[in-house]
Amino acid sequence: MELHPEALLVTAPSVALALYYVPRMYLDRALTGSEAAAASGIVLGLCGVCHSIWGAAPGYALGVVIIAAIGCLPYARRMLSRRDELAVAERELAEWRRTIAFDARNRGAYVYAAEALRNLGRYAEAVSLYERAMALGPRDPAVQRALEVTTQLKRASAGENWICATCRAENAARIRECFRCGAHLPLAGAAGSPVAAYGIVPLAALVVPASALGICGAISPSAMLLLCWLGALGVVVFYAIVSPASED
Repeated sequence: MELHPEALLVTAPSVALALYYVPRMYLDRALTGSEAAAASGIVLGLCGVCHSIWGAAPGYALGVVIIAAIGCLPYARRMLSRRDELAVAERELAEWRRTIAFDARNRGAYVYAAEALRNLGRYAEAVSLYERAMALGPRDPAVQRALEVTTQLKRASAGENWICATCRAENAARIRECFRCGAHLPLAGAAGSPVAAYGIVPLAALVVPASALGICGAISPSAMLLLCWLGALGVVVFYAIVSPASED
């Protein structure tokens, strides 16, 4: 297969980023082994096709598609990062519910089931189980605090103002840290929050107009591809800033 130098603007960075992100998504358990292998195979296959048809409009179009797909990898990694954690929480919830069905006065089972529900972001159900646990036994400060925090999580997820459990300050639903003391509100599924979706804005903001200009012939294919890569780089930078720990 003939290698086109211009096509390397697409394929070389694509392969490099795929080799960076796909193994990390596997290590994060965001992807299974078969999914990681399939993703790598798709990237390599598309890059090969891109080279084989380069020089014609379909080749340039495929190049843009490849760049857009690679640019979405940081977003996909963030969205899928909690998949294994959620599966564990679901299994734990099922186990503790079976315990409750066997012994309806098992206070600990209610507490652990409530914790699993909170990890799943099902705050209203978690509050109900924490309240049940409180009713079954002596006042437990740890359970009382868990109930208070989960109640505020429930309020914030419903778009209501929440009360900081540390300093009792009232905070707007849209913020995740208390404006007064900085205490963090650990909403489950933060990866799927509206803020995370803004990460693909740089990609769309450059890929769409660059593609339009390329189709019109206003810019060269090389310039079009470089603009698209700037958008993809913007996505990488966004998630590195928003969640540095997950991008190491």
